[in-house]
Amino acid sequence: MKICSIENCLKPHRAKGFCSTHYARWAKYGDPTVKFRSPKLIWLDKAIASATPNDCLIWPFNRDKDGYALVSVKSSPKRVHRIVCEIQCGAADSSLLALHSCGKGHEGCINPHHLRWGNQSENMWDRVSHATLRGEPRSARAKLTPQQVLEIRRRLNSGEGRKQISEAFGMSLSAIHDIALGRSWSFLEDAA
Repeated sequence: MKICSIENCLKPHRAKGFCSTHYARWAKYGDPTVKFRSPKLIWLDKAIASATPNDCLIWPFNRDKDGYALVSVKSSPKRVHRIVCEIQCGAADSSLLALHSCGKGHEGCINPHHLRWGNQSENMWDRVSHATLRGEPRSARAKLTPQQVLEIRRRLNSGEGRKQISEAFGMSLSAIHDIALGRSWSFLEDAA
């Protein structure tokens, strides 16, 4: 009697060298050793394979509160763009972020051609260039835009007084002082 070709499987052969179980897995998932693949992960595999560099590939399933694509992996929610970036660019340590060249990660883009690993400063600079950054990061009280901060720095570098700049922008003297010293908005300096 012929048996399944999968190592340690002693079930009788059915077709293509596999038993009934392994043949069904091969037919459904393209891999006889896969036990279960969620429909979302199957969709992801097909979508990645057909992605083109020009258009965003929008995740049609769950999203987090910020709009980023989510999938459950081993009962734990994971952001899909990180999974795709790892497939496209290789593994990275947890300090790196999956950056979107299209600026549409918050709209659910998971196109592998739009993703790369980068640090927090690069991410902030990308947000400025894509006009998706509003105010200072993590501060709901921010009153300045990145362009205004760059203008403040330009004026400081030209020798204009901090008091005059604070009055012109309606900011406190200490806020202008923090910008001058790089205590706030430092990512603009790092990425420039």
